[in-house]
Amino acid sequence: LSPSRRERFAVEQRTLAQLNHPSIARLYDAETLPDGTPWFVMEYVEGVPLTAFCDLHASTIPERLKLFRDVCEAVQHAHAHAIIHRDLKPSNILVTADGSVKLLDFGIAKQLEGLEADLTRTGMRLMTPAYAAPEQVSGGRLGIHTDVYSLGVVLYELLAGRLPFDLADRTPNEMERVILEDEVERPSAVARRTPALPVGTSRLQSASKAQWADLDVLCLTAMHK
Repeated sequence: LSPSRRERFAVEQRTLAQLNHPSIARLYDAETLPDGTPWFVMEYVEGVPLTAFCDLHASTIPERLKLFRDVCEAVQHAHAHAIIHRDLKPSNILVTADGSVKLLDFGIAKQLEGLEADLTRTGMRLMTPAYAAPEQVSGGRLGIHTDVYSLGVVLYELLAGRLPFDLADRTPNEMERVILEDEVERPSAVARRTPALPVGTSRLQSASKAQWADLDVLCLTAMHK
């Protein structure tokens, strides 16, 4: 491992050691081998990504919101320890067979007091573009709001059945323009066009018009540029 990767690994060890929440995968032990190779032992989580779990079980809007609330509480726990995740996405949010949420992968998490120095490292911006906040793609100041934006994208996908932006086959410059400039369509409008869930229950049918109005506001506020 290169020195920079060793340092990132050590940071993840220290980060995970601070977090103790039922919806965050636990760190059990961490050490280095005699040759200097670092390792850690984590809780094994047998689950599927959040969006896949909801689609597999044809979850209603209230059921999806219950799971999403659990995710938010886990993220809030990290924020209370001055840690932002920076890579919140369904593949890092697993749901077990009994419906328990487990938040994974704090590999690029960052303690808030260390962000200032990190901003000077150009070319080291690690992210998943589809869920990245505008300040991540533009190299701006990161903070709790960065995770809130990503949570908004995850909620949008849970409600609408697709991501707010189609970034497939786009160049990095095109992705940046879309994320920084394009407006997001209301998830209720997208859900209206989304095919029915596997058991035939549409997303629209499991929430009232007034509830959808609130959900639109939640998503668009979280994703406000």
